[in-house]
Amino acid sequence: MPGNITFRSIDESDTPFLKQLYGDSRAREFSIIPWSKQDREDFIERQFEAQDKSYKVNFFNADYRIIQLNKTEIGRVIINRTDELIHLIDLAILIPFQGRGIGGEILSSILTEAQALSVPVTLNVEQLNPAINLYRRLGFHQTGAAGPHISMEWTPFREPEKIKTPSVKK
Repeated sequence: MPGNITFRSIDESDTPFLKQLYGDSRAREFSIIPWSKQDREDFIERQFEAQDKSYKVNFFNADYRIIQLNKTEIGRVIINRTDELIHLIDLAILIPFQGRGIGGEILSSILTEAQALSVPVTLNVEQLNPAINLYRRLGFHQTGAAGPHISMEWTPFREPEKIKTPSVKK
């Protein structure tokens, strides 16, 4: 059990944390680029702002939440729900909190919701992101690819229909 996971709405005061989270989530990529600290910070700032703007324009009805573990901010989840599906736009957890089952617990709750609604869950993920292993373990399968990203989907299972036994005339 990872601890007490809670969620709260994102507001403007969360911007510094969200920028830190964005940089943390891209740390693997940035580690191979020989940039100065200032160049890296400037790039992260611009990329974060572009991503934030894109999400707000394309997913204005989505649910934007800060993930907290024992009241400490550790990540973000953005979910867009429609009558037809649940689209996981972003699930990011700070590196020191990864590998503790937190992402799996959050995803399991999303899948439970989707199962109850009988709707699929979709997401896009970078091909080299280790989270793909978690998605596959939970039953997601690849549905497409574009550039460095792949699309994945989880489909709710249906309970087997009850077998109707023929009535026997006596």
